[in-house]
Amino acid sequence: MANFVDELAPGSDKTWRDICQGAQPGLDNSGYLTGAWGDAIRAAVACEKQDADWQARFPDGPAGNVISLLMELGHEGWDEAASKTEEACRSGNLQVAPAVIQGQVVAPAQIVMDGASPKMQELEGLVGNSSKLVVEQSLSLLEAFTGGICETNNQYRVRNEQGDDIMHAQEDANGCARCCCAPHHSTKVYITNSKTNDTILTIEREGMEFPCPKKCLGNQIVCMDCCADSIKVYEGRVEGDPGDLLSPPEPFVMIKQPICGGGFTPTLNVFPKGQEEAPFSHQITGPTCFGGCSELCCKSGFDYKAANGRDVGRIVHLTPGDIGEVCEAICTDVDKFELQFSQDATPQDKATALAASLLVDYMFFEMDNGMVKCKDGGLEFTCCFMYCCGALCPCKIKCGGKKAGEEGGME
Repeated sequence: MANFVDELAPGSDKTWRDICQGAQPGLDNSGYLTGAWGDAIRAAVACEKQDADWQARFPDGPAGNVISLLMELGHEGWDEAASKTEEACRSGNLQVAPAVIQGQVVAPAQIVMDGASPKMQELEGLVGNSSKLVVEQSLSLLEAFTGGICETNNQYRVRNEQGDDIMHAQEDANGCARCCCAPHHSTKVYITNSKTNDTILTIEREGMEFPCPKKCLGNQIVCMDCCADSIKVYEGRVEGDPGDLLSPPEPFVMIKQPICGGGFTPTLNVFPKGQEEAPFSHQITGPTCFGGCSELCCKSGFDYKAANGRDVGRIVHLTPGDIGEVCEAICTDVDKFELQFSQDATPQDKATALAASLLVDYMFFEMDNGMVKCKDGGLEFTCCFMYCCGALCPCKIKCGGKKAGEEGGME
């Protein structure tokens, strides 16, 4: 009996069995299989659509052959995702399209069709095929003049490769929580279309609140779930308070710290549809050392990869580009990020990276006077922060000021 997995993959001298045997299954943000296994499922459905004799050749069905191999290789927990991917291909929500590289046909690639949600279609229309986006935080003069005592709602602009303003992000947080608990406070962020002001995404973060915190976020080791920072991302505009939204839809993604925070590597796990009991589909990892005065000369990159190791993108905290931006970096918590995407990144991937960049900002780069501040009559410089299991350990130098029993000096 013929088996589809023993057929050669398009543009390859290897069979689907050879390709899949060494590959780990992974999920995109919609819960569909990605990588070699996703390609095999989509190629199997394409075979059924294009080959009128497939039933005679493959009595168990091409897709059934792929799923059987998935089970044989010990990936029992992935059969539901495989079936979901198969059904999406049959219904037209996913389509198999041969990718052409240097004139050769290679493995199929996933394309989001008209079955995608209206908000994802709107996002795709704004982002298009952009391989880069820039997320730039707006300067608050009140916050700058008061040294962060008067904490205002954060605002961000999102620009494409051509420098066009395509989206805005506006924080909506309780004033007491924002002023007393920032940057670890509960908040919502609305991402809107710059031209139409239509809300595309709502980001919900449950954190510290005044006077009763919902979570114990802050500069501490992530030893329990209540210490883990996270956000949920919804399509469209959702009203209500963080943790108590009004009739929220199912989130399309949840981004969350693992217990112990990834050790010495800042880590965020991505869960499609907020289902954190399932395996994470993607992971975002950053450097051990970042922030402080190092921001003036060193970029900090956070890699965005699928669970199988496939590169999806990168979130880069940028260095100042001119003297004005240097002054902003020293005196305020204004930040700028560049989002870089691989060629096969989907609109869901880009939406996830955009939301994750805001979470990264709140978690690691929102300290007021994070580089230098006056203390005990002297200046205290924060050279950088070292990451350990969720806690940020500052490396500091103090110049001037009084120490016990002596005048000034350097620590």
